[in-house]
Amino acid sequence: MAPPSISPTQDTICVLGKSNSRVYFDRAMNLAFHDLTPDKSMPQAAREVLGLNLKFIETPRFTTGGQTIYDAFERFDRDVLLKTFFAGQPEDLTRTYHPKMYVKSIWTPPLKYIPSTVKTRINRFHKAIKKVFVRKHGKPNLHRYQSRLLARIRRMKNILIYVRDALKHLQDESVYRALSKDEAEAEAKITADLIRKWCRDYDEVVDEGMIEFIRSKLKETASDPFGYFYLLYKIHKTPASTRPVCSDCSSVTNALGKFVDIAASSLLFQKLLRT
Repeated sequence: MAPPSISPTQDTICVLGKSNSRVYFDRAMNLAFHDLTPDKSMPQAAREVLGLNLKFIETPRFTTGGQTIYDAFERFDRDVLLKTFFAGQPEDLTRTYHPKMYVKSIWTPPLKYIPSTVKTRINRFHKAIKKVFVRKHGKPNLHRYQSRLLARIRRMKNILIYVRDALKHLQDESVYRALSKDEAEAEAKITADLIRKWCRDYDEVVDEGMIEFIRSKLKETASDPFGYFYLLYKIHKTPASTRPVCSDCSSVTNALGKFVDIAASSLLFQKLLRT
């Protein structure tokens, strides 16, 4: 720490003189960061981390290896066994398939139906991959001061700007209505029951795979049937404002919504062809 008697300019010279040249020259430029907290409580150097782009990901402490490789092997082996088992067989055209609405099968062909040469090649591939992907310390893509700064920001508990801005929208009674936990769960149950009834009523009309997909998603969302609310900041406005987004991803209505989107798109396409 520099003595308090020296000027800010001299303090800056001392800090830069003791710093590694990479910290000064090897750094991203034109970083975009906006401190929207009302009291400007973010650290002054927050731009050095939070301005690195939304797609920036900090390098993990350790490289890929260990259990991660074995999990990948399971999927790879199953894909190879399936392609080997069904090789040369005619495709089943009696059942339609849509990539957005299908229940993934977990069936794996019995090994007794797989040629020994294929199993031998899979084992050799495993051994070769294990030699390449050895778990070791990763090479960091952040400087030490950036890592410490990021850890400090994670520990900050007084950044409530997101909650404050979200409440501005949620307290608008002309758009939103507050429900108790019991009321919300009751509404979700009614919605799920209506979807199940719809599946029974149109079971013979709608594709079997789509019906199966909708029913499976109802089971998956039983414990958490609600969507998610989040904000998009419009920083080009003065003052900065927010746009609310209500996402139904992983909600009880998401699967049925996918079907409606596919059906509506198909009807529109057919209409355009006729015109």
